[in-house]
Amino acid sequence: ATGEEFWDPAVSILIGALILWSSWGILREAINLLLEGTPSGIDPDAVTRSIASIEGVYGVHHLHIWSIGPSLLFTLFDAGKRKAQVAQAEAALDESGSMYRGVVLTAFQQVEDSLALTHHYRIAATEEHSAMTAAKRSLDLSLTQYREGATSYLDVVTSQTVTLQTELASLDLDNRELRASVQLIRALGGGWTSAQNPSS
Repeated sequence: ATGEEFWDPAVSILIGALILWSSWGILREAINLLLEGTPSGIDPDAVTRSIASIEGVYGVHHLHIWSIGPSLLFTLFDAGKRKAQVAQAEAALDESGSMYRGVVLTAFQQVEDSLALTHHYRIAATEEHSAMTAAKRSLDLSLTQYREGATSYLDVVTSQTVTLQTELASLDLDNRELRASVQLIRALGGGWTSAQNPSS
């Protein structure tokens, strides 16, 4: 106490007024936030024009520069909406991953099948080439025997028929091997021209 009854209330009132005057700016900002007002120093029209100038933006409506209160509560407590959206995104990711794995497995299967088929036709074509060579030697021998009078022309015709059959079979196997090679190239991702093939 100061010892004088007049000074105590005066000093208290002065201190209260000083505190009120000092805190008025903070109180005004708090009221502005609670009322969802625009912060000081920000021009809503300038912000609207700036957003509208962005490519792809065709209009700005109901611009809220500062929003606190019910909208913040809605963001924090959205009744599980965000959780459901995350679960949906994870499910879509799992689905895409499963589809990708299926595509990869199918591609590997196609490559394996094409490799096995190419190998099979190559072995069969090699054996058929050997058979065709043997048939040609048999035809030459039949012609020699026919010229010497040791056999009839029927044996020559039979040898010619066998030779033509082995040649046709050999050509067919060569064609099948080439087709299998083309399927192998396609399964590996190659194209028909150099422009379609992946760059090395």
